[in-house]
Amino acid sequence: MKSILLAAALALTGPAVFAQGTPVGNLTADKKDNTLVVELPQEGVAAWQRVAQVLTDRGYPFAHSDINLLALTTAFNPISSTSSLSVSALIRGRQLTLRGRSESVSVVGTPSQLTTVRRSTSLAGVSEGWQELEAIARELGGTVRYSRLVVR
Repeated sequence: MKSILLAAALALTGPAVFAQGTPVGNLTADKKDNTLVVELPQEGVAAWQRVAQVLTDRGYPFAHSDINLLALTTAFNPISSTSSLSVSALIRGRQLTLRGRSESVSVVGTPSQLTTVRRSTSLAGVSEGWQELEAIARELGGTVRYSRLVVR
């Protein structure tokens, strides 16, 4: 159920990102940015397949994927001893919108905390989740721009 809701939220937020005009975002990231927009060398299904392959190679299992909508969401994958990341990807033409949700593990027996991945955390500088999203974007190639997407 969570994956369906996340996929729906991503699908609904996609038009807001793309309605801003091309190119979306800035070439340098701001500390509150939560979205990477990658201009891919491929488009459509070929781009979707490339994104899926890169995420699979990095160890991410899929929670939801839809080749018709060119969208996918991964299940949470550990990126450190205390944090896991779920990646959402939406492709429109050659443009990939890449976002993440982080699940932090604290004390055994306490609920984990889910947060939208932003570039910076108040205490730790650049977040682990953001570093992983940037590594995924680099592996995909193309120009990366940064944006702050507000989901209501």
